[in-house]
Amino acid sequence: MQNKHRLIFSLLLLSLVLPVSLLINLTDTTEGRYSTIGRDMAASGDYITPMVWHSGGYVPYLGKPPLQFWMIAASIKIFGANEFAARFPSFLAAALLLILMYEILRRYIDPEIAGLSVCILTACPFFFVYSGTVIVDMTLTLFVGAAVCCQIALMNERTKARQTAWSLAVFASLSLGMLTKGPIAVIIFGFPVVLWSLWNRSWLAFKNHRWIYGILLFTAICLPWFLMAEKHNPGFLHYFFINENLMRYISHNYGDRYGTGHLHTRGTALLYLIGGCLPWFIWAGALMVKKGIHAPAEGVWKDRNLQFLFLGSVGYVVFICFAKQLTPTYLLPVIPWVAVCLAVCMRRLKIPVAMIQTVAGVLVVIYVAGLLVAAPFINHHNSSKQVIEFVRGHFMDGPLYFVAKTPESAYFYGQELISSHPAEQANTSIDNTIDGPTDYLYVIKDRYLKHLSPENQERLFLVGQAGVYKFYRKKPRP
Repeated sequence: MQNKHRLIFSLLLLSLVLPVSLLINLTDTTEGRYSTIGRDMAASGDYITPMVWHSGGYVPYLGKPPLQFWMIAASIKIFGANEFAARFPSFLAAALLLILMYEILRRYIDPEIAGLSVCILTACPFFFVYSGTVIVDMTLTLFVGAAVCCQIALMNERTKARQTAWSLAVFASLSLGMLTKGPIAVIIFGFPVVLWSLWNRSWLAFKNHRWIYGILLFTAICLPWFLMAEKHNPGFLHYFFINENLMRYISHNYGDRYGTGHLHTRGTALLYLIGGCLPWFIWAGALMVKKGIHAPAEGVWKDRNLQFLFLGSVGYVVFICFAKQLTPTYLLPVIPWVAVCLAVCMRRLKIPVAMIQTVAGVLVVIYVAGLLVAAPFINHHNSSKQVIEFVRGHFMDGPLYFVAKTPESAYFYGQELISSHPAEQANTSIDNTIDGPTDYLYVIKDRYLKHLSPENQERLFLVGQAGVYKFYRKKPRP
């Protein structure tokens, strides 16, 4: 019962991210974009083609499958178009993963390891913080984690009926992962399966699957949307599978239609992983230096289920280390596996369970305090909600013209007020509009003001300010 209490404790800790997220505005770029896509999907009723405002127009968003947007749309229909609704699907995915992990680990590995693992995972900074944001990767983490958990169950069951159920659950989880972010779900899942099989020269991870029924189930769940998306958007399949899911990892200029990739030095993924699991890595590492590595290594390596997770973690991290284009969220799917390995190490090092639970609670309180302290800065610098609130609060006439670039969050908070346009030079924004008949309310971010020519600065007068944005009108002609 004590171990089940640790699951409940972990869920309570995780739930602290919800009230904190209400105090933080949707940020640019990802949160604003995905939230707007989900809101517009809920409003239009078009659940086949996600749509996004980009380059001055409303265009199909073909960079991601729709499951995350379906979840956001459903949440918005229930809770309304607000930050809580947009972020709730990520929280729900994180909570479901904790429950599933606990049940599988309790049944097939060890109840105490199950309780410690969910405590450690909840208190990993990446897992906690990202459970309160609008991202695809937390939902991907749920479905990849579900597939891995079901695979562990399959490898330990002996009756055909249960093997069939777990095998089909693996294929169903992978198909939902495919609908979340594409083939990367299957690739991540493949690391523990393939590496474990090669290392042990065993086909156990493959032989008990119901391949025909599983493939049919996988296809039935995810293929219809891909076919309908191609029918509605010819060329989608080529762009999605070649550009987004192959060339992204090979070339910086892979033909991204919606922005640019995040370029990093190879090996950065390892730093992200360490940062995402602080301070557990430091604590466990220091203890292994002091007490020796033999006991924790033996604990991980001698259990085939733990070896399965360890090999998968190492394989995926090494793979991602060769990628130059990545974000910290790419490491999120492997953090649950690492949390289990850390739980085993700390248990073998004889760290009191109560101490680990206490540290987890303290860490979450620190994360919450950090987010509360950071909230005003984030709202001030990384969101345009204050712009819309200022305009509505002062009864200013639009349309709003964001000089240089329209932030994604502005579409969520005040799409009806905005004059959409492609990203452009700051001076171009003024030159293209100031002599026209429309009396725009120009919204200029501080960093763009210095790029305006003296002539254009002279043609505007200041009418207000909100955060890092200033509001200008054009001066009347003499």
